[in-house]
Amino acid sequence: MSELSTTPATGWQSTLDNLLRAGQAYLTLEQQRELQRINIERASQGLAPLDVSQYGMGVNVGVSNETSKLVKTALIFGLVGIVLNKLLK
Repeated sequence: MSELSTTPATGWQSTLDNLLRAGQAYLTLEQQRELQRINIERASQGLAPLDVSQYGMGVNVGVSNETSKLVKTALIFGLVGIVLNKLLK
């Protein structure tokens, strides 16, 4: 019986980890797009591009355990809210 109770948790953990990674990748992509947009705008004004390495962007690619737990909890509540919303309609 204990095997059955741990298997779904592992599956959910894996799903949440994948969602978290996908969210991080999306945010990184959006940051890169915004930086590219800003640099194109700066180039049209004759300004030098921004050098983000001096600001430390991209140095901290990991997420702290506390942040990860918070995001996972928010995702769970969000998913439950969506399911309840669909069921109550």
